[in-house]
Amino acid sequence: MLLCCAFYSLNAQKWSCAAQVGTTAYLGDVNERLLWQPKLNRTALGGSIGYAALDFMTVRLTVSAGQLSGSDRENTNTAWRKLRAFSFQTPFVEATVSTEWDVLKAIFGARRGDNPPILSAHLLLGVGVSRIDPKVDFNEPNPVSELVHLDKNAAFNHHQIVVPYGIVAKWHINETSKIRVEVAMRKTFSDYFDGISKSASPRNNDAYIMGSIGWEQTLSWGLTGWEKRRFTEGGVYCPRF
Repeated sequence: MLLCCAFYSLNAQKWSCAAQVGTTAYLGDVNERLLWQPKLNRTALGGSIGYAALDFMTVRLTVSAGQLSGSDRENTNTAWRKLRAFSFQTPFVEATVSTEWDVLKAIFGARRGDNPPILSAHLLLGVGVSRIDPKVDFNEPNPVSELVHLDKNAAFNHHQIVVPYGIVAKWHINETSKIRVEVAMRKTFSDYFDGISKSASPRNNDAYIMGSIGWEQTLSWGLTGWEKRRFTEGGVYCPRF
């Protein structure tokens, strides 16, 4: 029994998986830094595997896929953008490695007892690669046609490094199941994420944001399916027969 309990405490609740669905918002050359554009925001799906390296820190591998789009015609407050009328869309597949820091646990430590917090807040920071393939409508002919020619012939990498950072809120339904809400910006290091640079604003790199809601499930093995109860303040679990 002691061996079983030791094995369970070492292996359970270290790994977790999550699935989520959400929306994307593009920030770049053919919008005015508008986060919400109903006609242009697109759906994204994602899945992840996490490992609780520390009591307050989880390392997570996430794969997401979706689409980004932007259009000058949707910038209703700017006449010259409507006249230029650039637009683009690109699918993307993103793979990132990130850390999630439980803010309250990191500051105050884990809460003891049988009633852990129902809600928790986490900071997210990571790095990854996003595969893009932008298709651009330059609305030719237009006043910047010479610069358009430079963009059409520009050589840029379709695999771009991204740095996600943001916040995650989790609602703890029970000991192993959580609903997670995530909002994270993606910093990029290229102005060609939308396929447009010289003919627009080459001084600023593009970016995008993803907001999602999903289900996170803690994985366990060994003594699975048995009811568990805490019998010390240290949070050790043992099967109950």
